[in-house]
This record gives sequence, structure tokens and C-alpha cells, in this order.
Amino acid sequence: MKQDKHILMKRNERLCRAGKLSAADWDKMASRAEFLMSGQQFGCSESVLLAFQETFEDYFPESAVAMSSAFRGGMGGAGCTCGALAAGQMALGAFFGYHGRADGEQNPEAVKKARALFCEMHDRFRETHKAACCRVLTKGMEHSSPERKAQCARLVKAAVLMAGGIIARESAELA
Repeated sequence: MKQDKHILMKRNERLCRAGKLSAADWDKMASRAEFLMSGQQFGCSESVLLAFQETFEDYFPESAVAMSSAFRGGMGGAGCTCGALAAGQMALGAFFGYHGRADGEQNPEAVKKARALFCEMHDRFRETHKAACCRVLTKGMEHSSPERKAQCARLVKAAVLMAGGIIARESAELA
């Protein structure tokens, strides 16, 4: 039980810290993700999670970045859900998702709210970019082409800003 309380306290700290970030802080974080993606070292999903990890060091373990590797290239190269979008969803989950035993019984209202936030990001991403599917977002672009790399870097930046905007809005009252 002591560990469970610790997990909930950490989540509240994370939300308070996020609520104190300015729009310029979120933009800097998004630009960092874009840079990581452009630098050929990281994929789309990894770049998004690395930017969150660098900003919220204690709350995003390295294993989160490793797990996000499965999403690059639209679910491991399958071309499905955009990896940047999937990683943005992971970031939202770290703030608003169900934390298992630490949360105790699932609160139906909290689950409903979290799902609404996840859906909000997905729908906004799809509306803004006309798709949420990697193969549609990168149609006609060679996998390693500069054109595709630039497109993915833009999507990475957008995903961080979208997730960050939702996190900032929802956590502002806690700051």
C-alpha cells in the first residue's frame, strides 16, 4: 500500500509540474522532439517519448522510450497508426491513464475522462493531418527519403504540442 500511495503522489506531482509549464516550454519540448527525429538517431515514437522523458525525467523511465520503439513506422513498419500519435497517446496515458493497483478500483468517471482525452488527441491529429495512418501520411514517399523524414519530423512536433496542450489544460488548475 505504501508503494501505491507513492505512485499516486508521483502522478499528482507530474500533473502539478505540467501545469506550470508555459506555452514556450511546450514549444521547446516539441522542437526538441522534432530535432531528435530529424537527426536520424530516433524514430517518430521514440522522439516524442524522449522529449517527454527529458522534461519529466522522474516520470518517464527509459523503458517507456524502448516500448515506444514498437510504434515507429506505423506499428513496427506496418504503416498503421502513426508512431508519433501513438507515443503522444502514451504520454497522455502517463498523466491520465489507469495505474493499476495504485488506483485501486477503476473509477468509471476517471476512465471515461481519460478515454475522452485520448479520443480528443486522435481526432484532432486526424483532422489536422487528414489521417492518423502512417502509410497515408507518408504516401508516395520513400522510407529513407528527406521528404519523408521532414514529414515525420513535423508530425512528431505536432504530436508533442497536441498532447502537451491537453496535459497543460487539464493540469493547469493543479499548478
